[in-house]
Amino acid sequence: MFALVMMTGVALTLSSVALATVLFRTQIEKLLATRHALLAKYRNLSRASLG
Repeated sequence: MFALVMMTGVALTLSSVALATVLFRTQIEKLLATRHALLAKYRNLSRASLG
């Protein structure tokens, strides 16, 4: 019984991590597609501040 519960917990954890990864990647792709100018300004600002 313990092994079944443990394997279920592992499966749920891995599934949630995979789902979160896919959702995060989708949001990053949307951000890069729609906010290209804003990201370019941020990149230039970070390069200037870091030297």
